Amino acid sequence: MAEITDDPLPPELKSVIVGFCGSRDLPNVALASKEFQALAEKQIYVSIDVASRGEKGIPALNAAVGNTSRPAYINFLSIEIDGSEWSHPADQSTIEMFLRAAPSMSGLKDLRIRLREELSANISGMNDMLCAGRFQLTTLFVDEELDFPRIVQEQKELNVVMIYSSDDFPALPMLLSAPISPPLIMLGLAQEPTVYPMFLNHLAIAPEIVSPSHTSLGDLVKAAFRRDVMRGFRLRLDEIKIISVFLQSPTWQDSIQPYMKCVVDLFTEIDELHIHLHSPGEFKSRAYGPQSRFSWSGPGKRIL
Repeated sequence: MAEITDDPLPPELKSVIVGFCGSRDLPNVALASKEFQALAEKQIYVSIDVASRGEKGIPALNAAVGNTSRPAYINFLSIEIDGSEWSHPADQSTIEMFLRAAPSMSGLKDLRIRLREELSANISGMNDMLCAGRFQLTTLFVDEELDFPRIVQEQKELNVVMIYSSDDFPALPMLLSAPISPPLIMLGLAQEPTVYPMFLNHLAIAPEIVSPSHTSLGDLVKAAFRRDVMRGFRLRLDEIKIISVFLQSPTWQDSIQPYMKCVVDLFTEIDELHIHLHSPGEFKSRAYGPQSRFSWSGPGKRIL
């Protein structure tokens, strides 16, 4: 890379220069001057992908924690604590680093964290951090143990929440009876054992939580899937094989057709569709996919 000097270049030109630099060049650009450092670091720390096993991204997170301005540059943060049975020395320290730096991440918009069960002691701290008002997320991927009614009330700009869950998706029925004010797409993700890496192939949705203003449902979900960088559990639209739909009110079934049409168009490889109705009433069966296995569960008969 050509040498960059401290010539009095206008700020706009310096910004253009940094914009043309690749990720490998940015650390060198940051050494040129204080102005170049500030511009380069905004690009270096805008997206951080951390995987504790292999220690990917941990130096970047550590560097952000040790600086007063860098955490504010982070827009996208993905933290994957390996789901295998063996712990890694960096697991707990990675979460602690994140919790220390989180109050300063004022620009954070997309947060994705997957923890192992033995790290559940951090759940209370994560609940408090997500509800402290330090940042306003638009996308959140997290484990099912968190306090979602509280989080969605505090995070007013949320568009998409995806919950890494067990197959019964306990968080979604709970949220159906909670007051949800912001427009929100709430999805649950689970997987059946496959060869490594596992694809998350079971998706749960709660249409009653989705605001009618979400006309771009498909675009929002596709964008959320596209940015996924997890390694142990992969996200791909064509790997979703099972859809579970959770409904609180039987009257909502009259409005579900356009929503389900969008879901079927989005996830083209669905093999099974399950409807879960959580209040008395009969659900009218409709075919939403030519190759789908349809089932209904609730206080009444079951349709297969």
